[in-house]
Amino acid sequence: MAPNSAPDNIPDNQIDQFLNYLKVERGLARNSLEAYSQDLKKFSLFLDQRKINHVEEIDRAMAIDFLSEQQQLGLAHTSQRRLMVTLRQLFRFLIMEKVMEVSPMERIPMPKLKKTIPYTLTVEEVDAFLAVIDRRSPLGKRNLAIVELMYGAGLRVSELVQLSMDQLKLEQGFVWVTGKGNKQRMVPIGEPAVAAVEGYIKEVRPAWLRGRSSNWLFLNRSGKRLSRQGCWQMIKQYALAAGITQAISPHSLRHSFATHLLERGADLAVLQTMLGHADIATTQIYTHVTQARLRQIHRKFHPRD
Repeated sequence: MAPNSAPDNIPDNQIDQFLNYLKVERGLARNSLEAYSQDLKKFSLFLDQRKINHVEEIDRAMAIDFLSEQQQLGLAHTSQRRLMVTLRQLFRFLIMEKVMEVSPMERIPMPKLKKTIPYTLTVEEVDAFLAVIDRRSPLGKRNLAIVELMYGAGLRVSELVQLSMDQLKLEQGFVWVTGKGNKQRMVPIGEPAVAAVEGYIKEVRPAWLRGRSSNWLFLNRSGKRLSRQGCWQMIKQYALAAGITQAISPHSLRHSFATHLLERGADLAVLQTMLGHADIATTQIYTHVTQARLRQIHRKFHPRD
């Protein structure tokens, strides 16, 4: 289902209007719109099975039945929370549009999010990761620029693949990043990242474009924009080559960026700005990471442990 198309069995294009509202008024990114659309498709099928033709017929018990059904089907904990957020936003929109008077989601508590400490690479693992990249080949030069930039600026993979040339300010040593909700932030980058990106731009990118024009920063060998999947696959291959046994993703580099800064005394509020977190509580998970690592070091080296 396209992010801006409604399930066919919901009348009056109410879902369609809601998705358009999220896109235009709230500025949600395409990936978020796609997630909302998929959640609403599930809800639409649930209503269709129960012969519900109008949203006014939906009550709290029905909403609970739907959420319970999804849980029984094995929906991941984080996906259950997102599903609840989707429905809450939908019914708020319908109340705002005077389609409904009361939200069926009222008094349905949000399941508590299980805090998980993300796996982060050690500084030595980052060095090993970078060491396996072939810096002589065009592909290696591009991949080095990607890894240095992701680790050097703490970028999400979606932010990286959507970087344009005019977002780079390499002489000043920073990059403008468009994050969630189309919010922009300025993130400083160090000399290794600047040098790697400059090398890729000068030595690789023009050859892959073959005389064509493109404003995307990172391209594949066909001269098209690098995909998220391509970035994921590249990160996994280098992790294996570096002998890293833990499951690594592009987000692992972002986690490592944040953790290593905190370990060296970075201010939490400054880190929040660089990561583009709307809520500092999201950034605070990295304090748990550093505490866990300190405990691990203590257990390993203290004579009484």
